[in-house]
Amino acid sequence: LLQLGCPLPAIARQAKPPFLRKPVSILEERLDWFVDIAGFSRSEAAAVVLREAYVLRIPMSTLKSAHAFLTDAGLSAEQFSRMLRRQGCQILAMSEPLLAQKLAVFDDLGYSRKDSLGLLTRAPRAMCLSTQNIREKHHLWAETCTVSLEEVRGMFLRSPTNMTICIDSDLGRLKLQLFDQVLGRPRTELTRGGAYIFQRSLSVIARRFCYMQHLGRKIPTNIATLVNPSHQNFLMIWAKSNEDDYEEWLEGWLKTEVGQTFGVEKHSPSNSPEPQLG
Repeated sequence: LLQLGCPLPAIARQAKPPFLRKPVSILEERLDWFVDIAGFSRSEAAAVVLREAYVLRIPMSTLKSAHAFLTDAGLSAEQFSRMLRRQGCQILAMSEPLLAQKLAVFDDLGYSRKDSLGLLTRAPRAMCLSTQNIREKHHLWAETCTVSLEEVRGMFLRSPTNMTICIDSDLGRLKLQLFDQVLGRPRTELTRGGAYIFQRSLSVIARRFCYMQHLGRKIPTNIATLVNPSHQNFLMIWAKSNEDDYEEWLEGWLKTEVGQTFGVEKHSPSNSPEPQLG
């Protein structure tokens, strides 16, 4: 791995018994296969294997079977390569019946096969949710945002990682409350860019929203442009304020009911699916 350009710290993170016990021949076999099937260089293949080392535990027959199934389903070689670059090895750990169930769920939800494979390519981790969870996510978003399943499909096609968001967790409900109480915007906007609030820190979002309101400035329709910048850029570009004024406001705001509810960061368990083997 060092000879192929993998950084030593990354190798050290994987230096655990399940990884170290695998013969070099297993590693070489996986590297050769990725080079042959995905068109990777050996360095690129090594980076994929190092990032998702559990691929060494997946039988070669399972890898080949999954690849053959996806190819027959219409996944192109380019899409396959992109999937692997986005932590898609866990898809290759699935059996053919399980992969067929995943695609069938998306068929039932109204996706075309082209769109389903597009989701698989862009957000393979979302495809690792259970079939029941995938269905529930769609209906939950539709119910929460009072929109149709068609609009939910459109949102997931634009931002497939939204499928892994826990909007019904304690933290998710707090962010919904923030959206309703502080922004006062219709929840339908959550499917058109507003879902970004679920992907960033509650306290950071709340502080920026409320500080903008304190200054009498309009919160942009595209929430990402407000919560993405660094703190200094937020103050300079959006708030057009300085650190001293912000800190003085923050000290008082954190003592308010809104500040105590939303201003202190709260954590929620990860909704990232575990790799499904077999």
